[in-house]
Amino acid sequence: MNLNKKFEEIVELHPEKVGLICKARLFSYRNLKEKIDSSASAFLQLGIKKGDKVGILMRNSAEIVIAYLGATKIGAIAVPINFLLKPEEITYILNDSEAVVLVTNSHFGDRIVKLRDTLPYLKYFIYTDLLKRRGDYLKDEILSFEELLSIHEGKTDTEYLRTTEVTEDDLASIIYTSGTTGKPKGVMLTHKNFLANVISSQQTIELKENDRILCLLPMFHSFAWTVCVLLPLLTGLTTVVCESIHPFTRVLQTIYKYKVTIFVAVPPVFVALDRLPSFVRFLSPIRLCVSGAAALPVEVLTKFEKKFRIPLLEGYGLTEASPVVSMNPLGKSKPGSIGLPIPGVSVKIIDDDGKDLPLGQEGELCVKGDNVMKGYYHFPEDTAATILPGGWLRTGDVAKIDSDGYIYILDRKKDLIIVKGINVHSCEIENVILRHPAVTETAVIGIPDGTGDE
Repeated sequence: MNLNKKFEEIVELHPEKVGLICKARLFSYRNLKEKIDSSASAFLQLGIKKGDKVGILMRNSAEIVIAYLGATKIGAIAVPINFLLKPEEITYILNDSEAVVLVTNSHFGDRIVKLRDTLPYLKYFIYTDLLKRRGDYLKDEILSFEELLSIHEGKTDTEYLRTTEVTEDDLASIIYTSGTTGKPKGVMLTHKNFLANVISSQQTIELKENDRILCLLPMFHSFAWTVCVLLPLLTGLTTVVCESIHPFTRVLQTIYKYKVTIFVAVPPVFVALDRLPSFVRFLSPIRLCVSGAAALPVEVLTKFEKKFRIPLLEGYGLTEASPVVSMNPLGKSKPGSIGLPIPGVSVKIIDDDGKDLPLGQEGELCVKGDNVMKGYYHFPEDTAATILPGGWLRTGDVAKIDSDGYIYILDRKKDLIIVKGINVHSCEIENVILRHPAVTETAVIGIPDGTGDE
């Protein structure tokens, strides 16, 4: 099984159901598959083959989904890139991943084209907002995605697909994560990684057949890609895509117009929502909210649920785990906790020597499951240091597990503040400060005082 085969199973079951909505365009599952097939055929015509890397750089759009799944259909590897990065940072990712093509638009692409001489692997730029190619077909570096799809409409290289098997252990994507030091590292995620995480997330979130999930967070982020795109598309639901969070009035209009039922966001968004008038809850079709990608302060969760009377479930994950690790179950959440491990995922706490710790004790959270990455691209030493024998992934997060199995993140290991030899968790201080009504956001850091303390 791979991502595309699973998607095609859903297409067989729900061919005419709307699978994706973006910019007032409604794509049925059948229509989406046809465009993905055209994308795959176009990539093959350009000489892209199994194992090649396809860079994707743009804001949320239907084209990202079509290009991504078009690439994975032929065994190529999608490399989604953070569009907020500087051109020099983007060229680093393109070179490190050895991407042979970049699917983008003129807004982002024109800045990268200027650095063409620094991109030895890149053969083509494909613009999604270009109606026609610039120059002769296959002889120009800048091609039109729309034109490629049109040329290859209805075409499928059955011989290639018959002779080229894409297995669950093949790479589907390389997602670059920015560390606190050094260059970003490419996290290698397989088809199995994503499929396992989707299946586990489906079992955790009580989905309904008419659910519509809002994709507001950027698709280059693993949280958005798995929960807001793959989860609905591989379970027969609908993903509603917003290009940007700004202006937020447009986001609200999208929620109302397309009857979004599940709202997925990060903590700062829920902080901002607190400024909305209370009557909004009577107009909203949303039945469930999910927060991830960063710690959700208890104060924010409590105020949100009290004001809007909608469950807000906090989850936890990291790109290296595809990314979901745990989630608070609906109706059984514990404020301040990141919930229980999702099905198929095991967790444990270890000390600095790598020894397992009992329940209630603080240490580093480790994760094991089919969702754990294959490794870091080009960084075998970092891979060996991060994935322990037995397949346990070191998260770098300080945590504890209570007697009911709920996990509590206390801090990043690197964020611990040492005061008179005692470990102080910055997030504990932050949560106290956030109780003040005049404080919206806060960050606490340790400053060396010259005596060895902070």
